[in-house]
Amino acid sequence: MISIKNVKYLELKKFDWKLFLSLIALSLVPFLLQTVETFVVSINISTKATDVIGQIEWYDLIDETMQAFLIIPLYSVLNGILKNDKESFACSVFKSFVLVFSLYSVFSIVVLLCSKHLISFMNPQEIDLSLINKYLLLSTFAFMIGIVADFANVVFVVIGKSVNVYIFLAFKVLATVLSDFLIIPAFGVIGLGLAKILTSTILSVAALVLSFQYKNR
Repeated sequence: MISIKNVKYLELKKFDWKLFLSLIALSLVPFLLQTVETFVVSINISTKATDVIGQIEWYDLIDETMQAFLIIPLYSVLNGILKNDKESFACSVFKSFVLVFSLYSVFSIVVLLCSKHLISFMNPQEIDLSLINKYLLLSTFAFMIGIVADFANVVFVVIGKSVNVYIFLAFKVLATVLSDFLIIPAFGVIGLGLAKILTSTILSVAALVLSFQYKNR
C-alpha cells in the first residue's frame, strides 16, 4: 500500500519546479534591474532632471496596469487553447498577439496624447515640458516594442519552455545593464528613454528568435 507520504512525494516530484522558479525569476529580476537603473540615474542625472522623471512615474504605473490587464489573462486563455485544440495553437497565438499589440498600441498613443495636456496643466512653469514630452514619446515606443517580449514570455510559460524564460532573462540582464551604464550617463533623461528602447528591441528580437526556433523543431 502506498503511504500518504509517498503520494505527496510523487506529487512534488511531478511538479514542474523549473517552470515555477522561472516564473519567480521573471518577477524578481525586473525589480533588481530597476534598482540598478535607479542607482545609475541617481549618480548621472541632475536633481532637476530627476524631478522630471519623478513627475511622470504615474505614466509607468498606467502602462503596468494596462499590461497586466492584457497579459495576465493570456496565461489562462492560451493554456486552454493548448489543451483543447493543440493543432490551432500557433494560429491562436498569432491572432492573440495581433489583438493585444493593437489594443496596447492604441491605448499607449491615447495616453501619450492626453498626458501632454495633463502634465502641462499640473506643472505650468515648474519643469521642462519639452523634455518630459520627449521622454514620454521615447518611453511609449519602448513600451510598444517591449510588449512583444512580454507576450512571448507568456507563450514560453504556457508551452512549458522554462529554458527559454531563463535565456530571455539572461538577455534582459545583459541588455539592461549595458544600455543603462552606457547611454544614461551620456544623454541624461533622454538617455533613459533611449536605453528603454534599446533594451526592449533586444529583448523582443531575442524572444522572437526563441519562438521561431521552437516552432521549427
